[in-house]
Amino acid sequence: MGCFFMCQRKNNFLILIVILPILLSTVIATSSKHPSPSILKPNKGEKQKQMRAPSRMKKVKIIKKLPTPIRSESKWSRYLRKKALDTKRGRFSPSNGTADEAGPSNVALCEPGALSSDSEDAESDEDYVEHTHEVIPEIPANIVALLQIAENTDVLDFGAPTSACFYCGAFMWASEKSGKIDSDGAAAFSLCCMKGKVDLPLIPTPPPLLLDLITDKEPRAQNFKENIRAYNSMFSFTSMGGKVLTALNDGGGPPQFVLSGQNYHRMGSLIPRQGQPPKFAQLYIYDTQNENSNRVRNLSSNGRGQGLDLSLVEDLKQMIDRHNVLAKIFRQVRERLNSDESTQLSICLFRAQGKDPRTYNMSSMDEVAALIVGDIGESDVGRDVVVKMNDGYLSNIPETHTAFIPLHYPLIFPYGEDGFREDIPISEIFRNMGSYKRWKVSMRQFISFRLQDRNSEYGNIIFAKRLFQQFVVDAYTMIEANRLSYIRFNQKTIRADYLNGVAEAIEKGETDPSSVGKRIILPPSFTGGRRYMFNNCQDAMSICKKFGYPDLFITATCNSQWGEIQRYVRARNLRAEDRPDICVRVFKMKLDNLMSDLRKITIFGPVDAGMYTVEFQKRGLPHAHILQWLKPQYKLITGEDIDKFISAELPDPQLYPKLYKAVSSFMIHDPCGVIDPKCTCMVDFYPVIKLK
Repeated sequence: MGCFFMCQRKNNFLILIVILPILLSTVIATSSKHPSPSILKPNKGEKQKQMRAPSRMKKVKIIKKLPTPIRSESKWSRYLRKKALDTKRGRFSPSNGTADEAGPSNVALCEPGALSSDSEDAESDEDYVEHTHEVIPEIPANIVALLQIAENTDVLDFGAPTSACFYCGAFMWASEKSGKIDSDGAAAFSLCCMKGKVDLPLIPTPPPLLLDLITDKEPRAQNFKENIRAYNSMFSFTSMGGKVLTALNDGGGPPQFVLSGQNYHRMGSLIPRQGQPPKFAQLYIYDTQNENSNRVRNLSSNGRGQGLDLSLVEDLKQMIDRHNVLAKIFRQVRERLNSDESTQLSICLFRAQGKDPRTYNMSSMDEVAALIVGDIGESDVGRDVVVKMNDGYLSNIPETHTAFIPLHYPLIFPYGEDGFREDIPISEIFRNMGSYKRWKVSMRQFISFRLQDRNSEYGNIIFAKRLFQQFVVDAYTMIEANRLSYIRFNQKTIRADYLNGVAEAIEKGETDPSSVGKRIILPPSFTGGRRYMFNNCQDAMSICKKFGYPDLFITATCNSQWGEIQRYVRARNLRAEDRPDICVRVFKMKLDNLMSDLRKITIFGPVDAGMYTVEFQKRGLPHAHILQWLKPQYKLITGEDIDKFISAELPDPQLYPKLYKAVSSFMIHDPCGVIDPKCTCMVDFYPVIKLK
């Protein structure tokens, strides 16, 4: 059983409060004995407040002109008490919602009749009023007061990301800072460059054709942006593994990119097998007279070739041939084969380069790859990738290879710029300090640096719209694969246990083949792993054991219509789904502010502990689940206590227009049935309730 209520605080969150008798065992939590950012610490002076707070069941009377309050009042209590006295004197009328002085909210602290005109001492500002029945101090006295507070409180807006990082120049929100911001607005941020430790060359300005297509200066820009993933796949050198799920993109919501299964990039031989059409890199070499039609036909077989502009395909091909260093290598193979078809050729893509990756990211043909004439057989080429003439096998491109990203995204990296390398050092200034154990840039830091918006570079990545979604998903799988690879080859470091040999397993009576061989143990530090989830569950149970059942279950969902998100994307001619990273960053700032309000302002009363976990919905928006344990004297025990925070009614549109708009926009189910047979709740033309 649960009671539900939605209210709007200054963070513009839709807050769902549920009084639960159980604890969700899968939430991310930490024990109160081990503080972490997700644990809500008690306020200072809490012990003195508890000693001075009156008993909840104790009957008290009006106390005349006390020189000091009988307990330690918070700013919230003093504000509500003053507003109650103003209500008595007629300075504020709850019916019309106006006041003679500015304030964040207008509320009545006491129930009707508590401050009647018959009270001879009610005219003094020093009066301290308490009811003779059970009340909860320091919080609104009833649901009307809470609604008035929410209605009259301004929405929290972080504005535009105008703070530029002092080291890399990325535009960030001030709330994302790692330290104090100077008077001139300069600050250091960890999200973009780890406060100066990551120093990479900026992406150069794209070729004129691509720049005009991105900035809508080309007549074919609309067609290009709508089919940018198809155009990129058409000129890609590698294929993407895994299964792309397209069933959710049915037009009922914003488009999204969903990848299922293990992801990898593969490249076939230089020449296709006899009777097989050329694909991907083979299109740069084989049957180039019909190259454009072959490219369109490959996409049409997957249902993605509809609506493509053949003239734009030709112009993009010429642009890539002229500027992309990787395309020039494969064109060399075509020229060699045109002169002598019997020549055995191979391409060796170098993994390591001798130049400093912090200074240069534009490579020449000799630095990127080598054209090998003749059969190299089974020669050891180290960690380089060799693409042979016609062996019929697919070559896996490791995620740590320099060409892993530019081979698959020629429209984001039109010059064939270098991708991630394992030997990228951190900034020279920080290396000389000698206080850092890690002196190389990680893959996550590399990707995070590339996803930022700067004045000093034109963002080929951030303006890629739907291709940006694919790039972000692909980058995430790269990071996860790199972490798993490290764990696999460092089992001794994490002290992993494993079983050895088949014979030993048979002697022990093992019959399950999965228990034979070497096990790869995922440590608790791996996010999403079995031990990670188990440890967090145990921490949550420990808190529940100490403080009992949680009192509040609050949910907060990202809203793509937030002002910060809409202003950012509209200024760049984008939509919210084109920049999921901006939605996540704004949500994180608002979530941190909400948690701070719950802990410091004590909206529902002081708390003993709290925890939250963040998950992503089917459409990609983040969603937080929050649990809170209130202090014993503030727990919601009776029906009257619960009614002070929970309402099952729509707010009055005349008294609370902002709340009414929020509830009617985000809490009411959309029309379904005959009106909308494609609604997500419809199955076989009937609405159903899906139970997990």
